[in-house]
This record gives sequence, structure tokens and C-alpha cells, in this order.
Amino acid sequence: MTAAAPITPMTVDDSAERYLIGTVLMNGFARVAGLGVIAQQFSNRERAAVWQMAEFLHARGQSSTLLSVGARLGRTSHDLLPLGVDGSCVTTDEILRDSAVRLKECFAARQTAQVGRMLGSGEVAPEQALEMVQRLVTKPDRKPDVRMKIEEAFATSTRPCTALAEVPIPAREKVLGDWFMEGDRGFIHAPRGLGKTWFSLALATAIAGGRGCGPWRGHNPRRVLYVDGEMPCESLDSRIAGMGGSENLRVLNHEVLFHLADRVLNLADSSVQQALTARLLADGVSVLFLDNLSCLFSGVAENDADAWESVLRWLLALRRQRIAVVLVHHSGRNSQTMRGTSRREDAAFWVVRLDVAQTEFLEGAQFLAQFTKDRNSPVEQPAIEWHFATGDDGAVRITTQQASGMEAFRHWIEAGITSPEDIAREMGVSKSTISRLARKAMEAGWLVKDGREYVLADGEE
Repeated sequence: MTAAAPITPMTVDDSAERYLIGTVLMNGFARVAGLGVIAQQFSNRERAAVWQMAEFLHARGQSSTLLSVGARLGRTSHDLLPLGVDGSCVTTDEILRDSAVRLKECFAARQTAQVGRMLGSGEVAPEQALEMVQRLVTKPDRKPDVRMKIEEAFATSTRPCTALAEVPIPAREKVLGDWFMEGDRGFIHAPRGLGKTWFSLALATAIAGGRGCGPWRGHNPRRVLYVDGEMPCESLDSRIAGMGGSENLRVLNHEVLFHLADRVLNLADSSVQQALTARLLADGVSVLFLDNLSCLFSGVAENDADAWESVLRWLLALRRQRIAVVLVHHSGRNSQTMRGTSRREDAAFWVVRLDVAQTEFLEGAQFLAQFTKDRNSPVEQPAIEWHFATGDDGAVRITTQQASGMEAFRHWIEAGITSPEDIAREMGVSKSTISRLARKAMEAGWLVKDGREYVLADGEE
């Protein structure tokens, strides 16, 4: 008897995608709003972009049919019509429901196949692969986009504090360590030339591959987009390659964009924000790096808190889609805070500042990374020294070591932070801890007290 051929799950159903997109283009998003379909489930990126833009317009009470969607995407009817079924085709509720089911099944099959490829290539361990597959099976689809009147929304959403736990909001997943979570907004800042891009790329490649980074444990691989507005393409490519790269890491570089499309990056423009959002959703990106704020947000006055509002609205919209955003920026003149308005940090989940390293290596990028804000981690994150060295073969070797309390204490004294209160705040410890460190330093002879301030003893400059 001949063995039966194995059944291979279908990963793409073109007819299901065409029925759904054709219905949107001809009738608007309202016709499909209750199906629970999301843009990431389409295999075709152009269809995903159409779905996302139609949903975006529908949510704002605007027309979401062919002409309006095409105008927002910069596409003509001639471009978009072939993505869906012929407009004369009758699409019933039964066909739409069946198409939605088949679309979701194919999407789940593609995700499962991706996990299998990662397992086969060694990118994930067997237990990680099992966890990822189980989550694909058990994680429910997003709720349909049902818009209520604001009065009804308030009535439905206002609940006794004892009943909040009953609301089925999915828990945020860990991205890296226990300080970087799904949907976070975080900042990395440092003086010019200290290593912001090295540090950001290390995080991006680790997250994309589901690998650890320095002292932080890796979790599940995620699709990452790194938007670069400053680095030469060749330099960026060599750094990523030296760190191992990942199929999940995608790059939008300003030089490539100008060379291929004669366009420049300015994320202060709302139309550019919307186009990038559509691309993120179409590609299934869950972590976005923006390097750096000065280059990518032209025209936004850094010291004007109100000017940041247009950017803040976009960042909040990304958070609602559970897309984490990491913004890279320059430190101010005192090196202790970011340049420009402090209002940017109000809604941040974490802020990492890079400072001059205490240990000096002969070559490569080196710095001290310290959290000045951390909403997520249940424990204090220690200051970490990082060193990036590129070998003759192009491979980047990353080494880290935890800075001791005494080393960090002296570092802040040398940086001009001399009051016990300020040092305690920078180190994230109590003033009593600072007093103990100061007492030991004075016993060692390199520190003296001048009134309420700590200063280096003569000969210790």
C-alpha cells in the first residue's frame, strides 16, 4: 500500500484576500468591520496597506473606498483595482465570513512555518518554539473595530476598581530582559559620537533574533524596523552584519530611500507618519527604532513642548497597535538629560543615558549605560559598561560588565554631580547608600566634603 502524502497547510489563499480587499475598495471598510481581520494577516503587502489605510479612515468617520484609500496611499485606481475581485462580483456575507476564516488560517500557518524555520536554523530553542506555537493557537484575534458614541463608551468602560481585572485586555509581553515590554516607548540618549547607534543596533539585532543582549535575557523573535536618518548605508550595513543580523530585522535608511525613490525622511509630516504606520502593520513590525530624533523630525522645535504634540499623537497610535518605539537622541549640554523639552519623557516607559565609560579600552566604542527612568522592571537596573570591538573579519564582539557602586559614585563626582541628593537620584539609590560610599571614599583618601557637597581630594583630579 502506498503511504498517503502528508497534508501541507495552505499558507496563502489569494481568492480570500481578493474578496476581502475588493469588498473594501467597492463598499468601504464598514462592510467588513465586524470580521476581526487585521492587516498583518494578508500575505500581500499591498493588500495589507490598503486594509490598514481603509481601517484608519473608517475609524475617523471618513470615506474608506477606492478613491479615498488610493489618494492617501498615493496610488491610482488602476494600481489598486487588481488587488481585489472584480467590482461586478457579488460578495455575500457568507463569502466574506468564509474568506476571513481562511485568511486567518493561512496567516497562522505562515507563522507556524516561520517558527519551524527558526527552530531548524537554531535561532530559537525547542522550548521557545513550543511556546511560540502555543501562543499562536491560544491568542485570540483582536476585537472587531466597533465604534461607540462617546457617552456609551464612557458608560461601558467605567467600572468598579474590583472589576478591572475582569476586562480581557491581553497582558503585555516581554521584549528584552524585564525592562523592555510590548508597546513601550523608550529613549536612548548620549553626547555626540559616544555610541548611541552601536547600542541601538545591538538591541535591535538581539530583539529581532530573540537573543539576549549583554546582561538581558532574550525572549521571542520579533519583526523589527530600524529607521536611520544619519548613518551612511555602507557603515550601517557593516555594523549589522558584524552583529549577526537577522531575517526579522528590516532597515529603512535615508540614503537608500533617496537613491531608490528620490524621497527624504521627515516623520514630522503626518502623511509620512501614516505611510510608515501602514508599512509597519503590513510587515508585522512590533518594534520600531528611530535613529535619531534630530534627523528624522525636521521642523519640530526641540525646546517647544507644544511642537511635540503632533509627534506624540502618532506615537500613542503606535502604542495602541502594541508597537514599541525606541527614539535615539542627543544629550543636552550637561550630558545628564536629553536635549530639548523634558515633556518628551513624560509618557516614556524607560530612558537610558550613555556616559563616558569608567574603564578605558584601546579601541572600539565604549560607554556606561544607565537607566534614568524605568517603569517596567521590579528591580533596579545596574549601570553597565559596554565595549564594542570589530575584528579583522568584520565580526563585532560585545562585552559588558556591571559597574560597581563605588565606581559609579566616583563617576558622578567626576562628572560634576556633587550633592548627595543629586548623586542618589542619578544612581537610583537612597541617600544613606551615598553616605556609606562617601565615608569609604574619604577613608580611602580620594574624596573630601565641602559643606554639603562632595569633591575630589587634591591630586585626584
